[in-house]
Amino acid sequence: VEFNAGVAAMVAAVHQDDVAAYIGNLSGENAVTIGGEDVVLTTRNTENEEMSALATQYVYEFMEGLGLDVQYQEWDDTEEEVSGRNVIGELGGTDAADEIVLITAHLDDMPDEGPAPGADDNGSGSAGVMTAAATMAGQNFSRTIRFALFTGEEYGPLGSAAYAQECSDAGEDIVAVLNMDVMGWDANNDGIMYLGLRKK
Repeated sequence: VEFNAGVAAMVAAVHQDDVAAYIGNLSGENAVTIGGEDVVLTTRNTENEEMSALATQYVYEFMEGLGLDVQYQEWDDTEEEVSGRNVIGELGGTDAADEIVLITAHLDDMPDEGPAPGADDNGSGSAGVMTAAATMAGQNFSRTIRFALFTGEEYGPLGSAAYAQECSDAGEDIVAVLNMDVMGWDANNDGIMYLGLRKK
């Protein structure tokens, strides 16, 4: 692996205080501004429709503020009788824009009533996605980068499965997925960062 000054600069731009603030904002430790109002996210559980809507709006506005092309993906699982929305921020690629890299985590937590801080599961992974987005926004990459935050994951892979199905139906070329889960505290050695690569 050869030294890359651009990558080194992005790594140096990551600061512990910023990551801690993202987790504090997501877990209700800090009040956050959402739609111009100060809000405390007491839970991010998908079945708490009010709080889930606020949590997804918070990360939507965060990514929009970075200059990313952001959209919601609505999903509805009739079998589990749960519905929600994912947040997808996109940084368009240059010469290989049709090839897509996903950086993902699930945003939701348990239980559906507060306080449900979910700082580790999965505020830590969500903060990882936010950190990657903040660090990479404004940079140029050959491939398209998407920063995806899924809901409905505490009830199974509901939001992520809906998004995967949409990408498959559209015939999109997903070449890599980096998924982050429960990374904040690893006393049981069960923190997960999973990197999936396209098979040739």
